[in-house]
Amino acid sequence: MASEVSICNQAIGWLGGNLITSLDDQTAEAILCKANYASLRDAVIEEGKWTFATRRLKLALSGEVPEYGYANRFAIPTEVLSVITVTPNKDQTNGTENFDWRREEDYIVCDSGVLYAKCIVRITDPSKFGSMFVQALAARMAADLAAPLTESTAKEQKMTAKYENAIDKALAIDGMQGKSDRIKSNSNILKRR
Repeated sequence: MASEVSICNQAIGWLGGNLITSLDDQTAEAILCKANYASLRDAVIEEGKWTFATRRLKLALSGEVPEYGYANRFAIPTEVLSVITVTPNKDQTNGTENFDWRREEDYIVCDSGVLYAKCIVRITDPSKFGSMFVQALAARMAADLAAPLTESTAKEQKMTAKYENAIDKALAIDGMQGKSDRIKSNSNILKRR
């Protein structure tokens, strides 16, 4: 089972650094890991529609309404990193392409009085991560820590390539779980001029 320290140690190992026992160790590796782990974890989670981080929510109507343009404003919970789809009807499980909405700050504005959202949320417990996600996160950590730990742009480029490969594989594997969302095209875009 993955832990913050094991993920960091995987990244450090790829860089040839000294492994840590805790994020509170007083080594350059631990200090950098502690400073960067949470933001990199969230960035990698936000990069895909991970099954372990997908949540369906009914959003709360805000007491304030927008000054103009839309009738209502709904608060986005703090654990939400990105909003995938929204719908005024919970029977439309993957949203509707004709529903007009916008994310503005920590709110969604629209004309509906009820709003359901499919979101990517912050997951802080590494035991919830899939093994492919762990590999991708460790590679992202290695890419970001390469310059300060190794002072090698070649190592940084190598780890960045490792991350790009790992994230592509992880997203492909994770995306195979369940029925794919139907992608609708705009026929006007497809017409020849």
